[in-house]
Amino acid sequence: MSTTVIPQASPVPLLSEDIVRMIQADFQTDCSAWLSVIYPIAYVGEVIVKDRLVAKEKTTDPVFRDRVRKYPRIYLNDGKTDYIDVLPSDKQKGSVFFEVNGTDNISRVDDEIDVTLSMIFWVDMKKVDPSRKYDYRQELIADALKCLDEGSMSAYIREINVYENFEEIYTKYDFQGTSNKSRRAETEMQQFMYPYTSFKLEFRLDGYCLDLGCLPKFTVTNC
Repeated sequence: MSTTVIPQASPVPLLSEDIVRMIQADFQTDCSAWLSVIYPIAYVGEVIVKDRLVAKEKTTDPVFRDRVRKYPRIYLNDGKTDYIDVLPSDKQKGSVFFEVNGTDNISRVDDEIDVTLSMIFWVDMKKVDPSRKYDYRQELIADALKCLDEGSMSAYIREINVYENFEEIYTKYDFQGTSNKSRRAETEMQQFMYPYTSFKLEFRLDGYCLDLGCLPKFTVTNC
């Protein structure tokens, strides 16, 4: 099965979108064995969900409260207003999406840009290689690190931080944790237990070449 790369919203990727586009291409080439889909930059979306509460008095009527749930979302560049949720799905053997943690510096003197990115991976290890009967998360992390080390952005990456604990990976989004003993909470947490796994790579690109004078001027094409 070939790996699907979801392009960024803009048909003319610039700045961090252009960097992500090239990293996507690297992972499509080198990590297709365990990634089904490579998403672009995700942003925090919010949706109102209803949580069922336990009524203080005996009643057959359900009691709910509204809650804001935060999730990673991307725009599909299809002219509509809909976004898609890119949280883990057992329909895929593996997926990854990007976060932009900051554009730290744009130097007009040196024509360079510094950007901090994160890549958040989720993998169903049994779908990737059912012959392996053990948790091989470290092998997947090593493969992802090797792809960055040998990829098109390697010269600009100085340091890579690896996060394996659930609490450090999905820091911007809402999951029901183990303190909530509801069936829904157990189901969500099982998405991060063997045979599933998740990890995050965070890295800063220093001195990526950027000539501000060569950036295209924005024009309105349909008045």
